[in-house]
Amino acid sequence: MAKSQYTLTHSVIDKLAVKGILSDDGTAITYLDEEKIERKVKVADCFETFKGQAIELSIIAKNSDFENAAE
Repeated sequence: MAKSQYTLTHSVIDKLAVKGILSDDGTAITYLDEEKIERKVKVADCFETFKGQAIELSIIAKNSDFENAAE
């Protein structure tokens, strides 16, 4: 049986995106705001909205030293 070409889906998604530097102890992220001012946010504060919910988490570490080590 073929799948219908009409599908209706209702979703509510909360999304968090932060680009910055994770502190050595893993508790805070330092980032630049829209005015290029350095700000710091606690990791726990980032996840406050998501407590008790199913989540997907993806982290990408960018390190130029790693790229040079492969040569």
